[in-house]
Amino acid sequence: ADRITSKGLGARLDGSEIDIDISTVEQSFGAVTSMRFTGDIASDTLLGRFDWLPVVWFSGSSAWQIDLDIPHYQSEDDVIVEARSDLVGATVSISDVLVKPADDAYPVLIDTTVRGDVLHLGLSLPDDHRVDGTRDGGGDWVVDMQTALAIGKVKLNDSMSRDSTIELDLERFWISDMFYKAEPEQEGDGISPEIIPSIDMIARDVTWKRWSFDEVRMKTANHAHSMLISEIDAHGTDLDISGKGTWLTGWRHPHETTFTLETTSNDFGNAIAAQGFDRI
Repeated sequence: ADRITSKGLGARLDGSEIDIDISTVEQSFGAVTSMRFTGDIASDTLLGRFDWLPVVWFSGSSAWQIDLDIPHYQSEDDVIVEARSDLVGATVSISDVLVKPADDAYPVLIDTTVRGDVLHLGLSLPDDHRVDGTRDGGGDWVVDMQTALAIGKVKLNDSMSRDSTIELDLERFWISDMFYKAEPEQEGDGISPEIIPSIDMIARDVTWKRWSFDEVRMKTANHAHSMLISEIDAHGTDLDISGKGTWLTGWRHPHETTFTLETTSNDFGNAIAAQGFDRI
């Protein structure tokens, strides 16, 4: 048929009721079938594919509107998907900074364009922050981040398999804001080192609590039950650090991190006091 119209269709997604409207719209390049899906969707449904994420990071549900445009003539036309929500009802608890209570609004817009086997995904966040990623037919992503916690580029494979490598080239990285929690970890909190791919990172202008570094390089490799940190070099105005280490899933504690480091500082007492340790 050349035209499809339907109002008030219903469906269920993991137990949630979803309303569906379908219509055919004439565009300058031809007809497009537009579908709109609205309803409350649980966080674990949206993120179900990413089963490696800690379960306590995201919870609750929120109202979503998802618009899908499918061109009738798809030789070179794009399939476009837009999804938006204010995330009211959803909670986020990643770090002491990356936290959102259920009652707070945090509007997000996800725009996706598919052309052949190439996918482009954009994430618009409040305060003009933006993440853009392009995935090729082999599942390799190139991601550009302009956010409050990280600015730069990331390359990774869609599979996130242990034998792949995540490459990061960052201009700015607030690492403590992204991951630090003052309270002890609870069960299910934190990512296991066993599932993280190898990492090859260079970052300039890095902040960890009250330490600032002009450049940080880090390389890791996978090992059974652990991540081997084969190289870490951090250079700052008041402190230089170099060495290696391991991040283990141990039998005594959920996570054990060990470093062998060489440090150079013109004021080591102040440097460690800035991280909350007793002054030497």
